[in-house]
Amino acid sequence: MRIALAFGTSLIVVPLFREMPMPESLGVLASLVVREILVGMVIGFVSALIMSAVQLAGQILDLNMGLSMVNLLDPMTNTQMPVIGNFMFILSILIFFAINGHHMLLQAVMDSYALVPVGKAVVTTSLAEAMVDMGSDLFLIGFKVAAPVLAALFLTTVALGVLNRAVPQLNVFVVGMPVQLAVGIFMLMVVLPLFVSALHVIFRGMSVDIMTLLRLLKG
Repeated sequence: MRIALAFGTSLIVVPLFREMPMPESLGVLASLVVREILVGMVIGFVSALIMSAVQLAGQILDLNMGLSMVNLLDPMTNTQMPVIGNFMFILSILIFFAINGHHMLLQAVMDSYALVPVGKAVVTTSLAEAMVDMGSDLFLIGFKVAAPVLAALFLTTVALGVLNRAVPQLNVFVVGMPVQLAVGIFMLMVVLPLFVSALHVIFRGMSVDIMTLLRLLKG
């Protein structure tokens, strides 16, 4: 499916850009292929970064809700993913298509030929620094998305600690886990509309980040 999608996109894009250098040798062709792969990797890096931030937020919540041991197989990465992380990842994909995020990616592919002509892509220090900064934002976005539920879970833990001091006969280790889970699920239901709104803003900013990296890729 990925190969078919890439081939179909190529059939659409190539006729729109007639002024493309014809390789004179196999070495020149290999250089052009590597440079175009670099452009595609930059576009994919930003889009994958957003999804990874959502997964990170879900994994943080799973860890604090006691669901870190309950894993599901992620068919895209062939790795184990916690329940809440998988739920937030699937929800983010649905929202991505709902706001026509796939149109943004296709538009970014089209714009990449105008911003970075074929064979003109170069790796610069500014590009590397921008990618590192965006990579560091992954953790910031993940913690921001998880912050409301995480704060409620923290207050629940504090309340259970105070309750344990006030009523020593109460086994907090037995009561704490279902309470944490119930509070986490309830808060997740409450903040879900805010999560959807936050994803709208994040996905809208994705195209801006892609354009920024493409301009730096031109050198």
